[in-house]
Amino acid sequence: MMAHQGVSGAQCRNFAGNYKILFTLFLIGAFSFNYLTKLHKYYLFFRWLISFLAMRKLLSYSRIVFLTLNNISPD
Repeated sequence: MMAHQGVSGAQCRNFAGNYKILFTLFLIGAFSFNYLTKLHKYYLFFRWLISFLAMRKLLSYSRIVFLTLNNISPD
């Protein structure tokens, strides 16, 4: 900003301060957004893992029940 355009040094410094604040807020927002997307990916992965383990447990239980029912002879 040039002085002959009618902008004083105080205004220039004020603009620089506001710019720093805005840039800091932007950086915080960008990092938090990145963190949240990573968290969302981890959340999806853990949800899939837990459901997968639960299904395996259910299948193993049903297999145990099926085998025990098959082993019971009717006579």
